[in-house]
This record gives sequence, structure tokens and C-alpha cells, in this order.
Amino acid sequence: MKPEHIDPALDTAGIDIRMNEGQPERDPTLRVIRPRAQVGSPPEPDVHGITELGRVRAHNDDHFLVSDLSRSLWIRSSSVGHAGPRRPVTTRQAHLYVVADGMGGHGGGEIASSVAMDAVADYVFEAMPWFAHLDRAHGDAQTEELRAALLQSQQRVFAVAARKGLSHLRMGTTLTLAYVAWPMLYVLHAGDSRCYLSRADQLWRMTTDHTLAQALEQHPQLRDVAPGNTTHVLTNAVGAGTDELSAEIRRAELVPGDRLLLCTDGLTAHVSDPEIAVALAQPETSAETARSLVDLANARGGSDNVTVVVARF
Repeated sequence: MKPEHIDPALDTAGIDIRMNEGQPERDPTLRVIRPRAQVGSPPEPDVHGITELGRVRAHNDDHFLVSDLSRSLWIRSSSVGHAGPRRPVTTRQAHLYVVADGMGGHGGGEIASSVAMDAVADYVFEAMPWFAHLDRAHGDAQTEELRAALLQSQQRVFAVAARKGLSHLRMGTTLTLAYVAWPMLYVLHAGDSRCYLSRADQLWRMTTDHTLAQALEQHPQLRDVAPGNTTHVLTNAVGAGTDELSAEIRRAELVPGDRLLLCTDGLTAHVSDPEIAVALAQPETSAETARSLVDLANARGGSDNVTVVVARF
């Protein structure tokens, strides 16, 4: 198994993670009871997700999630100002994007990917929306919550498999998650789906493929004892009949204009990183970019289910 790791600074990618420098201060006077318009409020992302069967597979084991996390305060009455009864104050806390690629015969992969995605979203919803405007100390707590979310998804997959009598299928799933509490981005990852960050016509892959092929690339001395076809052999996944699970967690600070791509290997089997970089750099909507990437994968054979989520900030 690949060791779990946290790369807080993404130093090799040169991504700026300086915290809150140059950000305007909000006027704290009566900002809940009589709120003013926020200064420097976070951008509303343009997001779109697609999942398709591809040209070869008979069943789609991929799933994706695009969601917003918010909290609300309802003022029923107050002696301050003109706060009328039952006036809502809503704060957008974060955005959550997930892709998952299931594996396991007789529908086990579809179950595993949907269950794992629901479990991690449930945990994030319950535990993480309250960490807005994070500093470094809270960022460390955030990574611990993400690790716990991944473990909960593993436990849920095992429980559902046992309840449905499907444990023998060793069903499992990749899971790649992007949690954005502006301007901070947290990426949680297990498997060979991917997350990319595009900025100023440059592309960074923010995840590592947890495959035997990748392990052999890093440790070529093991090739003599490895099986022949190693391309899609996973070394780390949610479920899959093993209790071993490593969480790859990274974080970076976003800036307006950044684009994120989450995708399953049905895309990257046919579309190269340079081609992804070109697609994400185009002045298109996220829906147009997602559509063009999926169409390109299908046009080149569509050998697997293909799922993408594109977000532009």
C-alpha cells in the first residue's frame, strides 16, 4: 500500500497557499442581525458534472456529486434595528465535488461507488461546514476530518456488502473529493481517479494514481516479481475486501480564474494531460468543457465508463 501523506504546501507545484494576505476586512458591526453586503465575497463557481457509459461497458459503475454546503440562521425577533420575524441569514460555507469509480461484479461496483460517495458526503455535511475562513491550525483539523470521512465510507461499504450478502464480490471503489472553503482547496483521494488544477494555462495533477503500474514506476526493481498487466491493478481503494486504506490529502489556496477537474480513469485512458490542459484553458463554460472531454474519450474508443466534474472559480 502507498503510505498516506499530507502535502500542505504543494511546494513542487509552486501553488501559493499564503493565508488571507491582502484580503479586505469585513465590517463586524451587526453583521448577522443587520448584515451589509460582503466585501470580497468568494466567487460563485461554474460547475458541471457528466457520467456516461462509454463505448464498451454494459454497466456504469461511476458516480459523481456536485454540492454546496451552507448554514442558515433564522431571526425570529430582535430589539435591534429592523430585524423582522423569521428573516433568514444564510452563509455559503463550502463546495463539495466527488467522483467515484466502482469495481465488483454483478452490480457491486455501482453499489460501492454510490455508498462510499454518500457516506463521505454525509460525514462532510455533518462535521465540516463550520470551518469557514480557515487558518493553518484549522487546516490541520480539516485534514483529520477528511481522513475520518474516508474511513467512514469504507465502513459503510463493508456494512452494505454484508447486509446485501455481497461480501464475496470484494466490491470497492476509487474516491476523489475536492472540498472548497474559499479560498482553500482540500483534496482527498484513494484509487486512480484524478484531480487536476488549472491556473494561468498551467496544469497540476493534484493526486497520485494508486496503482501497481505507478508503484513500479517509482520502484522499478520490483518489475521482475510483478504480474504482466499492471496498468489497472489498484493498490489503494475504498472497500475491495481489505481493511487497508490510505488517505492522500492535499491542500492549496485557490485564486479567481482557477479551474478544477475531477475525473475517473475512463477519461485519462484516452485523453492526455497536455490535452486536458488545453481543454481547461479554453474560455468555455464548465458544461462545454466537460462535454468536450467526455466526447473526446468516447471518440477514441470509450473503453470504460467516463465521468468528469469541471469547476471554474
